Amino acid sequence: MTHNHNLLCQTRSLYNEPYHVVRPLLPIRMQHGPRMIEWAEQAFGTAGKRIKGIIGQTVKVEEPGLRYYVDPTAFWFRNSQDRDSFITHWTKELKND
Repeated sequence: MTHNHNLLCQTRSLYNEPYHVVRPLLPIRMQHGPRMIEWAEQAFGTAGKRIKGIIGQTVKVEEPGLRYYVDPTAFWFRNSQDRDSFITHWTKELKND
């Protein structure tokens, strides 16, 4: 997988399950966020929604255990292959812009 400095990656727990979080930097998110969501829906199906929480509280979702979630700042992937696919695609897309 190609490393991209515009896409910050980390692993976070969601209902005691590890999720691979990809957080596009603000300028990238502002310019490409809707396209990223559209691409993810075509590639992975409809996303679950993360419920907004207070910083420091447990992350909550409407439906636990889904393949991936989208919130205003990040994409949360249940498996690393989906995360890698997202990063690979958007690294190429951002390079061509």
